[in-house]
Amino acid sequence: MKILVLDDEPALRSALGRAFRALGHEALLAADRSEALAMAPQAQAALLDYMAGAEDGLAIAHELQAEWPQLRIAMMTGMAIDSAESGPAGGHWKWMRKPLSMQALEAWTILL
Repeated sequence: MKILVLDDEPALRSALGRAFRALGHEALLAADRSEALAMAPQAQAALLDYMAGAEDGLAIAHELQAEWPQLRIAMMTGMAIDSAESGPAGGHWKWMRKPLSMQALEAWTILL
């Protein structure tokens, strides 16, 4: 499976890429919104940072979902998770709290 990873921190982005490859997936690594939008047509799933630098990860998630409704999205954050943040049609995306473990990543990919 091709998984889009959006994170503005190069070390974390690279580590997530290695983790997904170790789980048998292809990682498409994006540092910002424009890179994520360019790579999204190739992806089946996306793991997006809630605060990707100065960019709003949640707004990017909504944009991706509007353009590619089949894209499975998970949001990651180092902050407390607010269950009121919703995904498409009022549903909820998967929220993952940093730091992410291999077990959490594997569990998410199994659900895809």
